[in-house]
Amino acid sequence: AGNTSVASAVFSVRIDTTDPVVASLGGPPAGGYGNGRYLDIAVTFSEPVLVDTTSGVPGLEIMAGAKSRVALYQSGSGGATWVFRYIIQSDDTGMGLASTQPIRLNGGTIKDVAGNNAVLVTPGLNVPGILFDGLPPEITISEPSTALTRHGPVTYRVSYRDPNFYSTTLTESDLVLNQTGTATGTVDIVNPLDPLDNFRTVVINNISGDGTLSLSIKSGS
Repeated sequence: AGNTSVASAVFSVRIDTTDPVVASLGGPPAGGYGNGRYLDIAVTFSEPVLVDTTSGVPGLEIMAGAKSRVALYQSGSGGATWVFRYIIQSDDTGMGLASTQPIRLNGGTIKDVAGNNAVLVTPGLNVPGILFDGLPPEITISEPSTALTRHGPVTYRVSYRDPNFYSTTLTESDLVLNQTGTATGTVDIVNPLDPLDNFRTVVINNISGDGTLSLSIKSGS
């Protein structure tokens, strides 16, 4: 009938053969990190990627101060920026967080939506201002200022042996006044002029009665 046909719609398919790469690594804020705290490392890819942890969790080898450790994948699948997390251990010491190694798959996979495997080489990471301090300080209590008194005061020195000591939250509630007989008293802490000094002075005041008094610190203080 001489009718002209209408052009059909054009449906295209996107071809993606480009492997995603690691564009950058980002470290946590500088500061001191003690036992049980965690460090998050941001791993940014060139495009959104997916992780499959069915057979293993990817990890990133790091130098945590003086120790070689592994930060494990924590979150981010489906996005371009992921989080790898490392939890501080009791024997972690030293300064600086660094990474120069590729991501380890550990049996897992990292791919983009098209199924291209991610290139696991990273541009590296160096955060010099991280202090790893997993070791708890060694605490000692001196002998009392006197072994015999009618009413005091009696002083003790609580000292912290730790090369990374920078503060203490010691309060009167952390201390135990051990008593025998009818002896009693009150405990007060005298802080030094410089809060960075690695000791605190403890004073037993208002002493009365007969017996003995001694000082101890609650576990975990």
